[in-house]
Amino acid sequence: MQWTMHNAWRLMVLVPLCAMLTGTGQAQVLVDKNKGTHNETKKGYMDGNLVGTVYYNFGEVADWQNEPVRSGVWPKGTNHTYVDGVAMIVQAEATAPDPANPASTLLFHPLETNYYEYTRYDRSTGVTYGWWPLPGYAARFQNSPAVSNDQKTWPTHWPDRLSDWDGYWNGYFGKGIQNADLETYFVYDDNEDQEYASRYRFYPDAADTTRGGLGMQVRARGFQWSQVLAEDVIFWHYEITNMSTTDYARTLFAQYVDWGIGGHDNSSNNAGD
Repeated sequence: MQWTMHNAWRLMVLVPLCAMLTGTGQAQVLVDKNKGTHNETKKGYMDGNLVGTVYYNFGEVADWQNEPVRSGVWPKGTNHTYVDGVAMIVQAEATAPDPANPASTLLFHPLETNYYEYTRYDRSTGVTYGWWPLPGYAARFQNSPAVSNDQKTWPTHWPDRLSDWDGYWNGYFGKGIQNADLETYFVYDDNEDQEYASRYRFYPDAADTTRGGLGMQVRARGFQWSQVLAEDVIFWHYEITNMSTTDYARTLFAQYVDWGIGGHDNSSNNAGD
């Protein structure tokens, strides 16, 4: 199963984007069976047009708790903030053995996300059960996810590309193609979510029972163009792949948006559409 979701963030509002991103760069993509880990977390800043915001390589966009003045700013360079945070969500319907009756199964609905609050976490480690980044998609020993305008953030080799892409930008539109004024790229999965395995004995991948969560992997990109028709927009593109051996009959994709319209000290009128 593979989904491709396209969302545009216009003045911190989510609207559909269907036809704009039609590149040829999706050819030659290699399957990366590495697993995500919280130790690969990196924080970046998108400021390729009039919108500026902090983001993380596990899918969270904006972070009021830790970066209140750099979260969802428009126009960039001002203190006009519009959003406290955005979390990307995937949920599915799954079954697991019923401990009380081995002849039957339990129906439940695992949900994967990562956000700075309101998430499930491992109480022994404090690590959130949810999305965490895969290794190899940004240069080591620096703090930013890979961005197209700074080669120092790129890895020496892209795990999902052939070696002839080494030294080139891993662009959505093709090898070395920087169509957008600013593009970021990172990959994350739900491997570190071991709660469903321990609680329900649910293992999404029969070939690898150490893989946690739903077995979902997300290849994520952010795009910014400074052209006047798109200067107020960040486009977020999610390619969601089921890496497991489980065939999910029902699945859901969503985003949780925590609005912060007009600043963080005035929450009474935070309504979005």
